[in-house]
Amino acid sequence: MVKEMDVEGVVDQVIDKKDRKGQTYKLVRIGGEGYFDWNGKVANASITEGDSVRLRATEEEFSKIQSIEKNESKEPDTVTANQDSKTNGRERNIIRISCLRSAAMLMANSEEQVEAKQEKVLAMAQAMAAWVTNATAA
Repeated sequence: MVKEMDVEGVVDQVIDKKDRKGQTYKLVRIGGEGYFDWNGKVANASITEGDSVRLRATEEEFSKIQSIEKNESKEPDTVTANQDSKTNGRERNIIRISCLRSAAMLMANSEEQVEAKQEKVLAMAQAMAAWVTNATAA
């Protein structure tokens, strides 16, 4: 089962896109993070750049919008993901890349097969990133 996250923020961009097969979708950018709408939820809610929104999206590399609505009650000044994260999209990417690099360096001299090494590097990087973001959220 794919985990989901709740996000509140101000829409930076709404970009119309097309995949290789010609199917259209929208990319919504909030606080440097991209969320993909394949089902017309953004258009149905009349979301435009500058709108304050609440959305639920899958928590994966290409986060898919599950629901989105305008947040008329307040104007958030930052993105809040899962209510405990204090990092924005750019900071989160820097943390991920740093952790991936550190994990790769630790596994560089391992004599394991490439596939096994890749899996361990990714698992190690994810554990490091989780530790770092939990430590900085306090």
